[in-house]
Amino acid sequence: MKLVKKRNTNGEGLSTFNTSNNTYWGYLPLNIDLSTIIIQRSTLDSISRFLLIVVATSSNESYTRMSSYSLINLLGKKYLVVLSLLESKNIIVWKKEGSLYSGIENEKNHNSFRIVEAVRFRRHRITSTVAIKRIFKHQAIPAHNKALVKAYSALKSTKIPSKSISFNLLLKEGAIIPTQDVFGNRIHSPITNIKSLNRSEVKYLRMPTHQVVEVDIKASHPYYLIQFINFPEVLTKIFDEKYLKYAEVFNIIPKQEKIRWFKMYFRGDFYENLAELFSGSNWVKILKKKLKKDGKQIPSTHRSFAKSAFMYLINGMYPPLIKILATKLPVSTFVFKFICSCNIPFISKELNPQNGYHKKYEPYKNLAIILQRTEASLLQMAYTDSNTWGHMIHDSILCTQIRAETFKRAIEKSNRRFFRSPPKVTIKN
Repeated sequence: MKLVKKRNTNGEGLSTFNTSNNTYWGYLPLNIDLSTIIIQRSTLDSISRFLLIVVATSSNESYTRMSSYSLINLLGKKYLVVLSLLESKNIIVWKKEGSLYSGIENEKNHNSFRIVEAVRFRRHRITSTVAIKRIFKHQAIPAHNKALVKAYSALKSTKIPSKSISFNLLLKEGAIIPTQDVFGNRIHSPITNIKSLNRSEVKYLRMPTHQVVEVDIKASHPYYLIQFINFPEVLTKIFDEKYLKYAEVFNIIPKQEKIRWFKMYFRGDFYENLAELFSGSNWVKILKKKLKKDGKQIPSTHRSFAKSAFMYLINGMYPPLIKILATKLPVSTFVFKFICSCNIPFISKELNPQNGYHKKYEPYKNLAIILQRTEASLLQMAYTDSNTWGHMIHDSILCTQIRAETFKRAIEKSNRRFFRSPPKVTIKN
């Protein structure tokens, strides 16, 4: 297949693939002859492709989410009429996810689908030129986003044995597209949803017998937080000057606190050291109460408790934990509270429904947003450093064992561009 570039209606470069030598498939219901209802071959072919995607990616308990923009690309401008027909014929269950800001017609809004349990399907070959062009458009992604382009290419060379034949067919054909969120700029794909214990089942189609391993940044968020505490000016080098106001506040942290943070990561295990820092207080009891209230699993070790405590500190600034941290590292605590209380204009502008973010922007998330974006930026830099097959999973890269050292060096290299000491990187089988 030949890589080609097009431009969308906004003039943005798109990366996709030549479809001239490809055969595309879809699914049509066995018990309902849609060809007697839908005259146009292009519409029937487009519907079959949509149904195949929903069959492969949903279940009786879970739904397939698609933006209205994707639905327009795949089904045409009259996609609402098509979906209403499929719903009226009891082929799909359509969950409309409206928001306070827009109706379901908004191209950034999402809709969710699953197949009605009793419906059975037959394979359908797509021959319409219009339908193939729609598939082509549906599978196009921004050419300037090198990490997203590479993630998409990797999916097409991937097999997940535990998934259905139709799901793996969609992977190979490029019908399942990775996405990038606006919160932390992380890339998401079916690989990121696989539990860590099961990721070794993923296969690279060109080397199906090779073992797959995970190259992981150990305690990535603590690492980046500690780097900003010690070298705050780096934040503006990774992103731009608009972060300067919020980076400068780290400078007030005294040297003794900076050294203590640095040692917590680079001397021993960070979370075990954090648990030791909290010792002498009732932090475990406080955290257990919070976890129960939030319906989360209660950890079995002090290290796991410390990991949960850190996530609460950067994601919600849980007041009882903040009070304990303030007795140990008072100035650091003040800095964290300051950052998490600021309404950062450019972040609040980015996190809005028009950009596909349907939650309310809350300033207390600022620290988590900055850490996630740093992690995503540097990991994507390492990921695109070579053409080697692999998948990003937030703070790690899944790859073949023979390429693990290549990715490990790339991760260390991308971090050395900004920090004096690279993070601890491990290879997990």
